[in-house]
Amino acid sequence: MKRLFRKANGFSGGDATEKHYQKILSNLPVGIFRSTTNGQFLEVNPAMVTIFGYDSADELKSVYIPDMYADLDVRKANIHELGEGQKNVFFETRMLRKDGSSVWISSNVTAVYDDNGQIAYMDGALIDITGRKKAEQRLLNSEEQYRNLFENVPIGLCVTDPNGRLLLGNRELFEITGYDESSPETKNIASIYVNPDIRTHLIEKVLREGQVRDFEIQVRRKDGSIANLLLNTEVVDKEGRRVLFTSIRDISREKKTREALVESERRFRMQHEFSPLGYQSLDQHGTILDINPAWLKMTGYERTDVVGKWFGEFLLWPDKSTFQRGFEKFLSEDKDKTVHLEMRRKDGGAIKVELTGKIGEREENGVVRVHCMLQDITGRIRMEDMLRESLKEKDVLIREIHHRVKNNLQVISSLLDFHANLVDNKEATGIFERCQRRITAMSLIHEQLFKATDFSHINMQNYIRTLTEQLVTSYQPESISVDLQLDVIDDTFTIEKAIPCGLIINELIANIFKHAFVDNHGNKIVLSLRRELDTITLRIADNGIGIKDSVDPDNPNTLGLQLVSLLVRQIGGKVRVSNHDGTDFTITLDKSFLN
Repeated sequence: MKRLFRKANGFSGGDATEKHYQKILSNLPVGIFRSTTNGQFLEVNPAMVTIFGYDSADELKSVYIPDMYADLDVRKANIHELGEGQKNVFFETRMLRKDGSSVWISSNVTAVYDDNGQIAYMDGALIDITGRKKAEQRLLNSEEQYRNLFENVPIGLCVTDPNGRLLLGNRELFEITGYDESSPETKNIASIYVNPDIRTHLIEKVLREGQVRDFEIQVRRKDGSIANLLLNTEVVDKEGRRVLFTSIRDISREKKTREALVESERRFRMQHEFSPLGYQSLDQHGTILDINPAWLKMTGYERTDVVGKWFGEFLLWPDKSTFQRGFEKFLSEDKDKTVHLEMRRKDGGAIKVELTGKIGEREENGVVRVHCMLQDITGRIRMEDMLRESLKEKDVLIREIHHRVKNNLQVISSLLDFHANLVDNKEATGIFERCQRRITAMSLIHEQLFKATDFSHINMQNYIRTLTEQLVTSYQPESISVDLQLDVIDDTFTIEKAIPCGLIINELIANIFKHAFVDNHGNKIVLSLRRELDTITLRIADNGIGIKDSVDPDNPNTLGLQLVSLLVRQIGGKVRVSNHDGTDFTITLDKSFLN
């Protein structure tokens, strides 16, 4: 290199020789340069100018060399090595062109020393290796992509030799088996096979045929559990020797799911065959596709009599056209539905069935399956008819009982009235009349039950209205007018609770008419029956003169009030009496009364 520069710059030889070497330097595709350690180019050939994109050699020589390095440490290291006595250095680095773009160069630099052993200057040659570097990077990128693909593909991949030694495996392979590259089992893959003979058979087959597809094996994982794997293996020639490239998919979960599905189908078939309910499946036209033995037993037909026939052919009710319309509506609404039908048995008899239909899956050929469960309800309907007839008879009997009780109470009332007319004593007559009113209160209950459809409950609103109308008619004097105000809930009580309430109302209203009012000015009676949450309140109040003496609700001193106290205790209530601006009886009944 030094001789080349000397020849080219006139160190020896004539003009012809100098021109010859200058021509060589000018035409070389290799960059030739001489530079100093402080960063100055002394000489450059045209290839240097071209490689770094400058317009002339003088322009390039004016550039400070350290500014051209992408990594200045590379230059510092080279100068340091040359300064330590190393004759030349070879290196590759990235430098900058005039336009700021990068250029990769491969360079060989030799130091020339002065008499003191210091670097006088450096001669060097370099070539542009940017294309090679880009190709290397593309190759690295490609290899990285394939490596990433190999590592991250969601199936196990491995390369083994025919003897079972693992040469290469990806992450998923080790995830599936639980082993890693350092595991002893990777030296002999056959050792993890549940059945090693399967491995022998696999190798023989793949070496004979070149490849094996969808080969199922079982292996023992590192934790001892069994994995079901599906292999695809083929023989690949690698550098003159045969290796096996295998893809592995863990089908353990799929196998369990498949086995569970088979078991589910078996159980369904068992239920289908032994179910006491009839089963049929229809297509979208109503044609019978399948039936179970219970269906045949219910109707008496053979399977060949039924499958492939239109279901409407086996119906007595509804008629065929009505069934067809209903079936089409059922398909369009796509909702489960239960209907009652009448079917014809093979022997000509009829059975009533309850059919529940559900639209199922749509098959690949476009057929829509409708699944139906059928229950023979002939006996149930017969029993229901008998029960209805029996209930009608009981209704008539109960109605007659209430009618006779009401009539008997009226007879008793008439007898009391008859005897009252025979007695001249007013006090005795009053006793007879009060007894009559009490009997009337009970008689009204039975009269309402006789007219009602529910024989166990009394509508209190209707009952109290009728009772108070009769009390007003019986007790209100002609000389006194009374405003009776009712506020009664529209509710029902059982007969056991309605009769005591009626007798309480009878006693207290009768007392008011007899004792509360002395003139004809603004007389008022308020009767309310209200429900609030778990409490019922019965209130009877007047604005009369009130009771002269205070009343002990638990120990009253008159027969009528004693009867009221007794009846209140009977129905589990509490009574409160107020004697301010008239008399106010408030009876509270808790949830024990409601229950």
